Formats: sequence, C-alpha cells, structure tokens
Amino acid sequence: MEIDAIQKLIDTDEKVRQEVKDVYDRRAQLKQAIVDEEKKMSDDAWAAVNARVESTKAELEEKVKADDAQNQAYYSKASADLQKQFDASHEKWRKELYKRIVEDHA
Repeated sequence: MEIDAIQKLIDTDEKVRQEVKDVYDRRAQLKQAIVDEEKKMSDDAWAAVNARVESTKAELEEKVKADDAQNQAYYSKASADLQKQFDASHEKWRKELYKRIVEDHA
C-alpha cells in the first residue's frame, strides 16, 4: 500500500512538473508572439511611413518639374522681350551715350 501511495505521489509529481513545464513553455511562446507582433507592427508602420515619404517625394518632384518648366518658359519670354527691347532701342541708346560722352565733353 505504501508503495502504491509513493508511486501515486511520484506520478502526481511528474504530472505537475509537466503541467508547470507546459505553462512555462506557453508563457515563452506568448512572449515570443508578443515580440513578433510588435516587430510586425513596427515594420508595418515603417512601411507606411516610407510609402508616404516616397509618395510625397514623387509629388514634390512633379511639382519641381512643373515649376521648372514654368520658370523656363518665363525666362525664355523675358529674355526674348529684353532682346526685342534691346534690338529696337540699341541704336538710340548708343547715340545717346555717344552724345553724353563725346559731344558733352567736347
């Protein structure tokens, strides 16, 4: 009878040890699952941020290209207007300068 009681005690001890081990294993799995989920959430957040940055970068590049084209058109028009004004008035300006420098000092 004592041997049966001791055997039952040993069996119960082994069963409880296994249950404790199972609980610790489950706890370790849950901790790892939390770490994995945190990493996934962080990676997802960074992916969203990077996507937003790339989108904004693309929008800004398009705006810069559009502004550059607009500025180039303005520059071309202004340059053409100045050239036209110079072509129309350069002889008058040359004569005026000649008059002020040579004739006024003579």
